Amino acid sequence: MGWHPLAARVSTRVQGPRRESRVPCHLAESSWLAVRRTLSTLDPTCPLLPANHPMIGAMTAAIASRNSRDRDRTLDEWYRQVNRIYLRRNFDRDAFAIFGHVVEVMGGLSLIAGDKSKPEVEPHAFVPKAIAWWLVLCGKVGVRSVSEMLWFKFPAACPYCELRPHDEIRCRRLKQRNHGELPDWSSLEQLGEANEEAGRKPSTMTDWRKMFQEIYPAQGTETYAPTFSRFTEELGELAEAIRVFPVAPGYFLSEASDVFAWLMHLENLIEMKADVALSDDDMECRFAAAYPDGCRDCGYRVCACPPILPGTLGRIANELSPRRATFAPGGALISTDQAMELFGSSDSIVRLGNEEVPVDTALIRDIHAMVKRLMVFVVEQGAALETQSIDMMRVLVELNEVTASQRLTQGTIEELEDVFGALEPGMRRTAGELAVGVVSGGTVELVKLWLKAKFGIVI
Repeated sequence: MGWHPLAARVSTRVQGPRRESRVPCHLAESSWLAVRRTLSTLDPTCPLLPANHPMIGAMTAAIASRNSRDRDRTLDEWYRQVNRIYLRRNFDRDAFAIFGHVVEVMGGLSLIAGDKSKPEVEPHAFVPKAIAWWLVLCGKVGVRSVSEMLWFKFPAACPYCELRPHDEIRCRRLKQRNHGELPDWSSLEQLGEANEEAGRKPSTMTDWRKMFQEIYPAQGTETYAPTFSRFTEELGELAEAIRVFPVAPGYFLSEASDVFAWLMHLENLIEMKADVALSDDDMECRFAAAYPDGCRDCGYRVCACPPILPGTLGRIANELSPRRATFAPGGALISTDQAMELFGSSDSIVRLGNEEVPVDTALIRDIHAMVKRLMVFVVEQGAALETQSIDMMRVLVELNEVTASQRLTQGTIEELEDVFGALEPGMRRTAGELAVGVVSGGTVELVKLWLKAKFGIVI
């Protein structure tokens, strides 16, 4: 959403101790979302309305009210707002897909470190984007409060030396002496309670930025390279945290906090190097401009944009010849079935009962679903199966790993038959019915024929 002529009446200039600076504060722009449909009836190229026009006064008052609200928004309020806007668009994306966007935005930030430039790309504008995608990632995994998550690890002090500002030498010595035992979470919790009682707990986005500046002061002589080096390390650890989240969710809380801390350090470093006096609500200003109470691209309060924006497609259109970027014969890409043939160790054909069946992704998916359902069945029947259940589960776990890696061989089928054969007739029929219930399409009849031919089970 661009500037409307009316918005040109509203601008912000800040006098700083170093020099006068035009602050990139576009809260006025974000306020237009609520009246976008009204303003859209005006010609975008129309002359400015007279200064005494009633709409100027009304909109100026609305903008002032909106500015005040956005300046006072807490980090958790922004967290809820951003996830509310993009909930529908990100609903079907998993955490790794969201993390991919985080990495993509960090790539835009890295232009700062290399002093590179790209047409129509402003690296500093990627800080709000990075924060927003970080908020969305936290929302996707189900963090209750990002402020509480951050405060638990950074209670106005370094989590290792527990000082503000952080002492690099002391930190290094403590980590070497107490390898694997830091942070001391119990001590940090007590420190957090004391500092919160003392009024040191941040609230707004700017408050958090200032707190991290106090803990890890950015220096004007500092270069960007070490910061981005640590960023890369922290992103790798966050990727690991997402991968192991189902069994170790606490690891994500710690690593997500580290990524935010380094993002704030980068923001502070950018400010120091720019030698620009920023207002106390500068981060809120820029974040509200990028993420008003709705989507800037489609204009709705809940984003209704397509999964990939046309502008993105236009930007990347010339990265490779369309003739090469295709799954067609001779193209640079291969289908899933072709990938199985190229990389996999599956048989091309397996025998199910009296039927020879070509192996494809659909069959592997159905056999995998069958194996997982049988694993549940064996657990449920553990007492009745007695010691057999241990042997069956060991075989099924192996089969689950094989089929999950997109592999299927005749040996897989024979081991599955051994599991069925070890069951007593009544259980075998129940297991057969469960197996038929989880497969789909043409595999249903194949499994029925297989059960009839091998075990005399008619379903």
